[in-house]
Amino acid sequence: MSHALGVAAALGSACCFGVATAGQHVAVAATPARTGLDPRLLRDLSRTRVWWATAAVELAAVALQVLAFRSTPVVLVQALLVLGLPVAVLLSGQRGLRTWTGLGLTAIGVAVFGAAQHDVPIRSGSVVGPVLVAAAAALLLVRRPAPVLAGAVAGVVTASAAVLLAAAAALPIGLLVVRPPLYAAAVVGLLALQVGQSALRSDHLGTPLSALTLTEPVAAAALAATALHQRPQLPPTAALATLVAATGVLLLHDRTRPPDPAPPGDNSMTRSPGRLYSALHALTALVVVLQGVWAGIFLEHDGKRDDASSWIDVHARGGDLAIFLAAAATVAAFLTLRARRDLWLGSAVLTVLLVVEAYLGGQVRDNDKDALTAVHVPLAMALMGLVVWLALRARDVERFTAGG
Repeated sequence: MSHALGVAAALGSACCFGVATAGQHVAVAATPARTGLDPRLLRDLSRTRVWWATAAVELAAVALQVLAFRSTPVVLVQALLVLGLPVAVLLSGQRGLRTWTGLGLTAIGVAVFGAAQHDVPIRSGSVVGPVLVAAAAALLLVRRPAPVLAGAVAGVVTASAAVLLAAAAALPIGLLVVRPPLYAAAVVGLLALQVGQSALRSDHLGTPLSALTLTEPVAAAALAATALHQRPQLPPTAALATLVAATGVLLLHDRTRPPDPAPPGDNSMTRSPGRLYSALHALTALVVVLQGVWAGIFLEHDGKRDDASSWIDVHARGGDLAIFLAAAATVAAFLTLRARRDLWLGSAVLTVLLVVEAYLGGQVRDNDKDALTAVHVPLAMALMGLVVWLALRARDVERFTAGG
């Protein structure tokens, strides 16, 4: 599998993890309080339909993560998973200057850090280190810790499970069932599920999730370097990008509280249909911002397309994702906000222009029609302006629908 597809799989995994985390926070809040290692927590959660739905999304996230590990270094995959936090923010319905600043800094920091990473093959798959680290960290949850500590512990245990998954993904299919990484990953993965759900027991999702988001990639990088001999590339730009992304995560810290659990029979999501459009457009905006970052990354190669082919492919797949999300937002606006013609017509125009932009990019890349760059780049700027305009127009969308 190509590097570009690995990056795309990691981004898909981040989106799924963000969706699952927001839903699991609601499910955990509705269960009795338990300590971090109390198995009754998972028993209680298994009795709710919301939790099973989010568990299915999380399983898809893990599958995409394993797929990404087949061609992408652990440190890059785990860095891209940081984008699950902005997804949780967008689904929570939070907006504002602080939120958008945090989203932008996180996306830019992760993208620049990822651009500095290179493919490094896994030279060994030792399971002892990750297993011991996960077990030692989990012992801190014997009693109910503060949300920040719970999130940090969940980050360490989740990172251990990720490194074990990477070790298993690197094995040939014939050796997968006779080597220990797969079984160690399964055991530590269940432990990660337990401590992860426990960490979500906080009034504000942002407290444990920010701690988890900051801890997990650092722990994964350390474990990958020792157990798999995959060391991160840390030139000055990557180090600065790490600080930028961390700042973005901290800005999103208190902006991730999802709606309170709905009582039985409540249909608040139906009464506030604008939330669906708002979340879809915000995801579209995030992808469009990343498109600009990736374009800047491969343009630094000054036209040498062979040197930048992987990031050009990532840029192309990002364009496809932006079209899909914009089209979904258009449908959501037309079906649930038909009175807001500015939103569904604007989103339709955005979708069409994204298709045109993708076509122009394909002509430049595949048919060497470099003259079209003079149209492609200004159109990209116009698209960013349209995305911002729609975001400003949608600020009152939930108040609009609530008012009838």
